Amino acid sequence: MLQERLIARVRELCREDARLSAALIYGSFVTGEADEHSDVEFWLFSDEPMDPLAWLDAIGPARHVVVNEFGAHVVFFPGLVRGEFHFAGTAEIASVGTWPARGAPAERMVVVDRTGALRVALDSLPAEPVLPDDVGELCGRFANWLVLAYRVAARGELLRAVDALAHVQRHLLWMARLAEGRTQHWLTPSRAAETDLPPDVVAALHRVTGDAASVTPALAAAWVCGRGYWVRLVPSVPVVLFEELDAAFLSEVAASLPGMKAINVRELRPGEFSLWLEADMNDVNEVIAELGHLPNGYFWDGVVDRIVAHEAPHLAGRFKPDPEAGAYSAYGPDRAALEDLAARLTAAASDQARVRHLLALPRPGTS
Repeated sequence: MLQERLIARVRELCREDARLSAALIYGSFVTGEADEHSDVEFWLFSDEPMDPLAWLDAIGPARHVVVNEFGAHVVFFPGLVRGEFHFAGTAEIASVGTWPARGAPAERMVVVDRTGALRVALDSLPAEPVLPDDVGELCGRFANWLVLAYRVAARGELLRAVDALAHVQRHLLWMARLAEGRTQHWLTPSRAAETDLPPDVVAALHRVTGDAASVTPALAAAWVCGRGYWVRLVPSVPVVLFEELDAAFLSEVAASLPGMKAINVRELRPGEFSLWLEADMNDVNEVIAELGHLPNGYFWDGVVDRIVAHEAPHLAGRFKPDPEAGAYSAYGPDRAALEDLAARLTAAASDQARVRHLLALPRPGTS
């Protein structure tokens, strides 16, 4: 593999260059996760000013070199292999001790350490990053990016909304990793997400991606996903904010899902409204069966009980349920309450991760 040959050459140059007081390698090749797509990544500390381009040229043929926005020299080697090289002074070795984590054993990372200062700095770091104490702040930052994306999309700045949506997804990945107990790759939460996280969670997160043409349903999907994790991670949520976000996004979810129109609220007679969910017309039957349930109206009655108790207490007492074997229905004079419930049910019927989350909550009246 070209990367391994490049790494061997960089190690050789580091050992031969007396100007270097220390050098370290980081990334996939020291964590044991490298493959043919991985980058080559080094920090080089020197006692005197160096010419980065000349030093990099000695590694081997390169197609181009650019300094990225973080000050690192990025080298494009043949075959679109990336190398990332940070050149710093010896005095900056101590700053390694401020990194959030090592990510790998120090002995694998050290290439050259002529004074011993680099090993001291690395040994002072935790092996893995410390997880946030205030998860509510993390969830709040998710809402911040979500509302920003929502507002700029409404203004017509769709490209800006897509940019904000990337931040929304990054925060959702952190929330998902905390909720699912999969906090490896914390500093880059999208790293290996497809293998770290359960398939239904990955599918829910994929629905959050969007382009300018699909940003509105992507934002709605983001709220459905993030709402579930927020309730799961934090004992007390901002109820009024939740109600406003529900009003902004849940109706979009209900309107955008194919095959779910049967859940729309209908007027049976003047002043009397009903919603109807066909128990086998949804995308989560596989998970329902996996969890040991039958996809019938009685199952969805339990889902509704949990939604009302844990997420939407304002709906309590505002409709009457009428479950049966083939369907779930509810009726009453309060159309707004039924439309709210219909949107929440539609969201659950399309999201396996959300169904798992709801079933993990205690059902009222049971122990």
